[in-house]
Amino acid sequence: MDCAWRKKAMQSLRMCCHVLPWAVLTALVASWLVWGPFGVVFYAGGLFNSLWAHMLWPFLLLLIPSAVISLPILTLRIVRRWPTLDLRGKKCRVLAVLVCCAFLGSFALGFTGVMPSPFDMYVRGFWTYALWRMDIMAIRTWLESQDPNESTEFGSILLERRLTESEQPACIARLHPKTAMLSLDDAGRRLVCLLWGGGLIGHWGIEVGRQDMPIPPSDAHIQYFPLVPGAYIWSGE
Repeated sequence: MDCAWRKKAMQSLRMCCHVLPWAVLTALVASWLVWGPFGVVFYAGGLFNSLWAHMLWPFLLLLIPSAVISLPILTLRIVRRWPTLDLRGKKCRVLAVLVCCAFLGSFALGFTGVMPSPFDMYVRGFWTYALWRMDIMAIRTWLESQDPNESTEFGSILLERRLTESEQPACIARLHPKTAMLSLDDAGRRLVCLLWGGGLIGHWGIEVGRQDMPIPPSDAHIQYFPLVPGAYIWSGE
């Protein structure tokens, strides 16, 4: 009985090992045609709020000429060797051609504007990151405990106070923001702004205030996306 169970388990494991790579590759090819290789990479980067996606995209660009060169070579070799290939060989080679076609086709679709930009995909991933990782209630409780006189308006200039690492509570420090600031919303009430990014890659961040804090209107330079009542993420130059 034990031997039969082991045999059945090994058969299931072999089947899983055979099916899983094909399922992953199929999902990868489909995602390329929907979001593009850059979109997939940048969404994953936003999902972990990691700058590695911004550092990886130049290497993806190097794959374009490789795919352009490989596609006709692979196609020609398949045509020549097709009668001599077994079923497994035919599947692998056809899949390699499809992957190259999907990779190049996704870039062509990206240039037509039918796909979201890579940075838009990063923001989508970042929205999920903020929803999963942030403790909005803890940040709001800490915010309400701060001295309301530390950020004030002087004439038409809003004075903001940058928080040092030692001043940041655990609920903010664990997010590792590039900058954390205390400020005021349009109604003169406390809010905290967390910021990441910089330079050529743009900026993005999270702002948390009172539950009824309105979301500023988006414009050509900065976009706002609701997270929960009284909190939103933003991205822009």
